Amino acid sequence: MANCPPGVQRIASPAFDVAPLPYPRGMEQKPPRKVREPGEYGYEDASFRTMGGEEGVRRFVDLFYDAMERRPDAQRIRRMHPSDLQISRDKLWTFLCGWLGGPKRYADRYGPIRIPHAHAHLDLGEPERDAWLACMQEAVDAMDVPDDFKAYFMREIRVPAGRSMDMAQAAKAEKEAKRTERARR
Repeated sequence: MANCPPGVQRIASPAFDVAPLPYPRGMEQKPPRKVREPGEYGYEDASFRTMGGEEGVRRFVDLFYDAMERRPDAQRIRRMHPSDLQISRDKLWTFLCGWLGGPKRYADRYGPIRIPHAHAHLDLGEPERDAWLACMQEAVDAMDVPDDFKAYFMREIRVPAGRSMDMAQAAKAEKEAKRTERARR
């Protein structure tokens, strides 16, 4: 049996001896998620309670958008939002409450949660993702929560940030490919 390229697993099959195609970027098979234990962040509502419940998450969201308003590196992502941030703040608040294990209200107010798809129309690259994460970091650093929770939160919030950037870049590449195809005709 030939060796597979890195990142590709061989499928054992009596009928075929073929390696599957590699997964697209961001869609790689990942190891199973660790089962959280009582008392660990990510278990039931432990993260939500650590953040301070609804009031704490509301404070965090305010700190996040305040950082976005103030930080020079975040001005491009700020311009992607409406001038009145009331709805944006509520969307982030309802999303984070549920994402952290608290009340799941986002779908009731705004429909299904599809974070990467909701951001696909935006021009997001690494600078925008990094500025968004810097605002998140500034906000969580200002919260009165344990340092290990801050590290946990930032590690976990990088996942939707990365997926949103990847989806936006894929949508941009698809548009460009269609534009190029039309120009060839």
